[in-house]
Amino acid sequence: MAKQTTWTGSSSSVWTTSANWTNGLPETDSTAIIDGSVSITGGTPSINGEMERLYVANSYTGAIGSTGTPLKVDVAQLSVDNNSSGSVHYIDLTGANNLTPTVMVDGQKTGTALYLSGDLNLVIVESTFTGTMYLGNSASDPAEIKDLIMLANTGTVNANTPANVAWVSSSTIDMQSGVLLLSENIGTDSTMIASGGTVTVSDWTHLRFTVQMFIGMLVQLA
Repeated sequence: MAKQTTWTGSSSSVWTTSANWTNGLPETDSTAIIDGSVSITGGTPSINGEMERLYVANSYTGAIGSTGTPLKVDVAQLSVDNNSSGSVHYIDLTGANNLTPTVMVDGQKTGTALYLSGDLNLVIVESTFTGTMYLGNSASDPAEIKDLIMLANTGTVNANTPANVAWVSSSTIDMQSGVLLLSENIGTDSTMIASGGTVTVSDWTHLRFTVQMFIGMLVQLA
């Protein structure tokens, strides 16, 4: 069976310190659970940055990474299910070996935020997410996103900084609820399926994707 190990930060805030984990450092086929209250320093772990699953627990109260220095990991599945009102998470998926990662975002992160960048094959924003997720950490660590499914009733995805977002061609946005802030067009030959929620676009230089709109959808041109 694949190994499961949980972050405790009992020794320090350094990812690669084995004593900070209940079952040693995560391995390539491991499930790593982030819990407790100790923050994790950002940057690229020199070892054990690759794993099968990374789960940020609902009860975790620490921060992950920092502005300009996200935690860089190579995972097949990332799940952020966090309700803490005081911890900002900066995470970058390197896509070194896990080329098509899936990300699921949940939790009531009101008053705080998640910054997500790297190779993002599929991002699902769950219905109970009520905070703000920013696509892209910086121009150096942009979000290279393909497919986005918005299920959040009141949550927001902010893709409003052009330098921080690089939509993949033939991508799909399935907008069912919530708020999506766009600075410009999504990828070439891409499709937005809009059945609900609000999309606000601040700078459409030219239309180069298909929009399928249904009753209940609002598109705003700021």
